[in-house]
Amino acid sequence: MGAWGNGLLENDSGCDLWDVLVTAGDLSAVAAEFARVFQEYDRFENAVKSGSNFVSLSPEEIEQRIAAAKATPGSDNEHWSEFEEVMRETYSEPIEWEGTREADQVLAAALVLHAIVTRTLVTHLPEASSASNLLNFDPPANLLLKAQTALLRIAANPAKRKESRGWTKRVNQALAALRDAA
Repeated sequence: MGAWGNGLLENDSGCDLWDVLVTAGDLSAVAAEFARVFQEYDRFENAVKSGSNFVSLSPEEIEQRIAAAKATPGSDNEHWSEFEEVMRETYSEPIEWEGTREADQVLAAALVLHAIVTRTLVTHLPEASSASNLLNFDPPANLLLKAQTALLRIAANPAKRKESRGWTKRVNQALAALRDAA
């Protein structure tokens, strides 16, 4: 996972969402994907409220995470044995589902919806010119409202505010843009 900026689709989760949106078969599939993003954030928040946002990893999942970390470009291979020990110890305890992927996808979805509504999608993403299903999509008002509601909840999430410099500013900018576009 990674982020390289604060703009539209400048994180892995946003790019994953984009890939699904541009390959959606028809406009109803596009709407369903946006709705899924907002439902996933709801699912995360419900898990937090119920205290079920902690998961235990299987030994196979732990090894997969270690392998993924090793495969990351620029990894410090000189200290892998120590790092693996720390990872195994860390992942032997239940870990918290912090909702980062879900929040990043909500932000990306809101920014894509804004670009669709304002007809600036191609300006923001030149490769969008080949995504005719998105260029022809007219987001229903309830979808824009779901995006705004999710952004408001994410902006109030203290964990997200601490996690990333500029997070609150990015969320508030997306929220303002959606309000202006609606």
